[in-house]
Amino acid sequence: MEYLDREGGKYLATKLKSYVDNKFTGGGTVDLTNYYTKEETDQLLANLPSGGTGTKGDKGDTGVGVSSIKLVNYELIITLTDGTVHNLGNVRGEKGKDGTKGTDGVSPTVSVTETTNGHTVAITDANGTQSFNVLNGKDGKDGTSGGSSGGGSAITYAYDTEIATGETWVDGKPIYLKVFHINGSSSQPSSSIIFSSYKEQNKFAETIVSVTPLWKSGTRVITGNTIDITDTVSSVTSANENIVQRTLNCWVDNDTKFTINTSKGKRVYSFGCDVFVKYTKL
Repeated sequence: MEYLDREGGKYLATKLKSYVDNKFTGGGTVDLTNYYTKEETDQLLANLPSGGTGTKGDKGDTGVGVSSIKLVNYELIITLTDGTVHNLGNVRGEKGKDGTKGTDGVSPTVSVTETTNGHTVAITDANGTQSFNVLNGKDGKDGTSGGSSGGGSAITYAYDTEIATGETWVDGKPIYLKVFHINGSSSQPSSSIIFSSYKEQNKFAETIVSVTPLWKSGTRVITGNTIDITDTVSSVTSANENIVQRTLNCWVDNDTKFTINTSKGKRVYSFGCDVFVKYTKL
């Protein structure tokens, strides 16, 4: 509870005196014994009953917000959540004034004049003319005569050496080539076909583009994976066995290691091969 300060008390006393004077004009005294003291007044106020909780009011109406804003033909269209559409009109500014005309450009001209030792090139533009001389080169020595060629760029092959082919794979990476040599066997195996692995090494290729074996034995040369059938057989069983024993196959594993694998039948054991591997690098 708040109380009056000193000035407020003086003001209240003045008002009370005026009130009493107006009420009791006949003089005499005023009996204040029936008035409550300050403590009694505070107690009465403290004992007043408090008001109860009022009833809950009705739910208010749903508010309206902006659902979408669109610019159609430079007109700003606003749609509210209650479906109301407001067209705020054209929001495109007026066309600005044309700028001042720029100065005409100057297209450079180039002239070439032949001199005793070459040519003089002169270029004239807005900044004037600049010139420079291009001298003739000295004659080179005659080259040695070259051998005949079947056309195309020559590639020098070397075993186990990375060679740039000048080709590009589908992912845009350049294609390289390595040639690996595998010797033929010196003795015929007892099994109909032998599987072998060669050239195991750390992985150097990301994608193996192609593997082409070139098989050689004496004067015979065979390209690719093949079955070297050169004689006739009398039965299906003999034919199947003949196929197995004359198989020449080569492939590459490029998982965690790089490895060349071959399968050779016992009747073509003497064939060695050069393996041409095209790849993209890691």
